[in-house]
Amino acid sequence: MALLVAQNVDSDLYGVTADSSQMLSFNNYTEEDTYNELNEISDQNLPKTEDERVSPTVSEQEPCQDGILDEESISSGLSNMGRTADGTEITFLHLTLPGYSLVDINILESYIYLQKLEVPYNKLTDLSVVSFMPFLVELDASHNEISKLLDFSPPQNLQEVDMSFNLIDEMGDLSAHHALTKLVLDKNYLSHISGIESCVALQHLSLAHNNIKKIQNIENLSLKYLNLRGNQVEKVENLSSLKYLQHLDLSGNNISSLQGVEGNRVMEILDFENNQIDDIDEIEHIKDLRLLRSLNLLRNPIQETADYRLSLLFRLPQLSELDRHRAEAEEKVSAVNLFSPPPEVIAAHDHRRCMVYSTLRAAKVHMSTLPNIETPYPILVLSGPLGAGKRVLAHRLVEEFGKYFGLGISHTTRSPLPAEMEGKDYKFVSPDDFDGILRKGDFLLTYQTSGHSYGVSLNAIETVAEQGLACVLPMEVEGVLSLKLAYFQPRYILLLPLDPKRQEERLQADGGLTSSQITYAVARTQLYQQTHQDKPGFFDRAIDTSDLENAYSQLSRLVMTYLGMESTGTESSGAELRDRSTPASRSSSHVESGSLPQSGSQRQGASSASSSVRTWSKPSGNPTLKQSSPGLQNQRTGSSRQMNSVEKASFERRKSAAKSAAAGIVPKPLEQLVDKPPGTAPGESQFDLGPNKPLRPKTVPSSLPYHDFYSTSPDSSVPSVASDSHLSNISEAGGISPSGSPISDEDGSRPASGISFASDKPALPPIINSPEQDNDPEY
Repeated sequence: MALLVAQNVDSDLYGVTADSSQMLSFNNYTEEDTYNELNEISDQNLPKTEDERVSPTVSEQEPCQDGILDEESISSGLSNMGRTADGTEITFLHLTLPGYSLVDINILESYIYLQKLEVPYNKLTDLSVVSFMPFLVELDASHNEISKLLDFSPPQNLQEVDMSFNLIDEMGDLSAHHALTKLVLDKNYLSHISGIESCVALQHLSLAHNNIKKIQNIENLSLKYLNLRGNQVEKVENLSSLKYLQHLDLSGNNISSLQGVEGNRVMEILDFENNQIDDIDEIEHIKDLRLLRSLNLLRNPIQETADYRLSLLFRLPQLSELDRHRAEAEEKVSAVNLFSPPPEVIAAHDHRRCMVYSTLRAAKVHMSTLPNIETPYPILVLSGPLGAGKRVLAHRLVEEFGKYFGLGISHTTRSPLPAEMEGKDYKFVSPDDFDGILRKGDFLLTYQTSGHSYGVSLNAIETVAEQGLACVLPMEVEGVLSLKLAYFQPRYILLLPLDPKRQEERLQADGGLTSSQITYAVARTQLYQQTHQDKPGFFDRAIDTSDLENAYSQLSRLVMTYLGMESTGTESSGAELRDRSTPASRSSSHVESGSLPQSGSQRQGASSASSSVRTWSKPSGNPTLKQSSPGLQNQRTGSSRQMNSVEKASFERRKSAAKSAAAGIVPKPLEQLVDKPPGTAPGESQFDLGPNKPLRPKTVPSSLPYHDFYSTSPDSSVPSVASDSHLSNISEAGGISPSGSPISDEDGSRPASGISFASDKPALPPIINSPEQDNDPEY
């Protein structure tokens, strides 16, 4: 049963069924009475038998003979009972008549209270009957044969109209439809947009699959959704005034540029599928759309770009969907690592390449790794930006302390500066030669900065190690990151010019750099300062090199402190060498003492050696050598952290290889890349374990030098077993003697009974200021 409110009859309102056979008066009725009576009438019209319910009548199977709407079809399409617009009556508000092949619906003139009319998939050409429905809100007349848009007197609040798939070729003037919020005219014959300039409430406009060539006449509308899919648009234009636009669909057009969308700051969805966009730089036009979450560029030439998807996710990290596929977090990380990786990722990549190529060579025991497996070869790294003076200070340090240090010569692909010399400062090679050296496995580490490649070869370190000296390596911070992944355990000194004018003047005096290169070099100083601040322990010490003379004085004093050569009075109380902003670094620490007993034969053999032995720390039995820096604390105190997983894996692989080589077992080239537990050390019978000798294999000649530069920082630590290992001594002659050399007492009458070593380094290192800067708050 279906019920509609009819006209007033004798001042009483009546309810009438679709077939007018039953009347229901609403005068003096309560709402409950009304619903009860409506239900009774509905029960009377329900099928009584099972067959009647299952088998519809012939009229139900073929409604609306000759395409003319009848009451029976209306009764089957009515739904959503509710109050009329004025709130005084109860009636059906929705009428749905899809696929009835209707050509005439004039019978609906009396259904004035309808609020939603759906007549899709018919053959209608005229909708003038809508003029009799003043309360109509939604109209769906899609898939008909209508040629004129909204050709009827507008209802008071008509908001949503769907007239897609019709024969409309002109939009006409829609200014009378002031309440219109949604207009769908897909699949018509429209060639331009017009007539909606006054529809200020319009939020949804769909004109897909028409013949529109230009976006126009939509300025200053309140559009949130605009669909122009499948037209002939060649340029995105006239959208800047649509400040509420969130969804734009321009797929299936002839657009070659994304320019024109950049002004829509609240844009969330862009669909440009099947267009002519071919340049990856077009993404620059939409990179500032911070709310953009979905972008579709399928079937565009741009997809042929190498690493297309990662490139877009790198440029548009705000996307959650790209080309109809979810943008995963892993993809975004991969995009950053590919196009702008953090320095740590670059260092890991360079280290991996060097390791792979080096393991393809035949295994070899290097002077810088044996004979003492637990003690890394001594390296001093001077790091700082261009113009910091690290190379000048390295040369002076090697000249003054030539009995202890040798300079490691790195390779580079850049051209030499006027003050640089081949073989003394760098080995200058072409990019092809550099790549050839890398592929031969000769590099310990490589890094890139300022568009040039740098590399430190194992041969550069071995050349210094064969002389029994510690290696000094000047390098940029990128090289430090790579070296920290290797098996060496250097000391890292940061050389930082805090006065940019001094640094700039120094670079200009050196010559060979353009003004832009100098500006870039000065700006890179901030990178070193930020690294020193954000990564405590990354550098062991920091020195201001604005004044090179003062900087070298501080550097030499620091090295002498490490060697145990400095008097207590010149140490300047240790606290001045620490970061005054770090309370933890102000606490004093002490060097733990220990003795290394020596047998009589050892003392006798060492009596002919020099009596003035310098080491990284103070000998416990010799009062003539001063107390080491308070920051040098034994590793047993726990001030140094353990290795991270990458460092530990590298260290263990090298340790295992060294033990195997010492036992006469040569590992295969690729075995060192496999993460596995370190090999079992050879039995005791394979080593010479004298009562006072450090661990050394019998197969190593007694003349092979021991390297004694062992120390750790909070950032580059070694396994705790190394804290108990003894360090060999750097001899007066520049070699590293295989046993502890005697150290005389103050009167020179007797040798010391043993030597104490400090294997730890200070906590957070400060920038060592020049004396005149100590009270300056800027430093």
